[in-house]
Amino acid sequence: MASSGLAMTGYLYSFTEATNVPKTGDAANMVARILADGAEATPAGAVTEIDATNCPGLYKVALTAAENTGFGMALHGKTTTGGVAVLPMFWTNEQLPTAAPAAANGIITRGTGVGQIAPDGSGNVPLSATVENAIADAILDRANAIETNITMRQALRYIAAAVDGVLSGAGTGTVTIQAIANAGTNRITATVDASGNRSVIVLA
Repeated sequence: MASSGLAMTGYLYSFTEATNVPKTGDAANMVARILADGAEATPAGAVTEIDATNCPGLYKVALTAAENTGFGMALHGKTTTGGVAVLPMFWTNEQLPTAAPAAANGIITRGTGVGQIAPDGSGNVPLSATVENAIADAILDRANAIETNITMRQALRYIAAAVDGVLSGAGTGTVTIQAIANAGTNRITATVDASGNRSVIVLA
């Protein structure tokens, strides 16, 4: 399958009209034209005979990637040799990746190498631990996820401290609550009145 934007080789077939015999040795007399979606141009490559003995009448033209950028394509030609016809070549390009498989801008392939995917027996593509952790971190640390300036991770820390953290300062004007399993960190510091009503909260 031809792909737009890739260099390729086009072919022309030449024969003597009166006898239908392939015409050989006529490359110097032939001129090729390339058509890309109806736009006509002269290709940079010369017309070259392939093999007068084994492929009589068959000629080729090297087309550059820039010349093969259309979707409806044709390579046409003519010769100054009288009584000789040149048959064109037609093809349709697809818009396929031009890079090698698994390379940047290439087709994704199956495997365990760089740029490859490795589905399991059910066709599912398991995520690596690194990717799973990155997704979890993106959710837990999303800005303003719970309240303004409070991420989900922070909210869980404050909730855990409030429920299970060591509390100190009860009966005074300042109450502190430590992080669970992290006694050196005060997660919540609250200014309270004699009834325990909180007026100021500092979170850490």
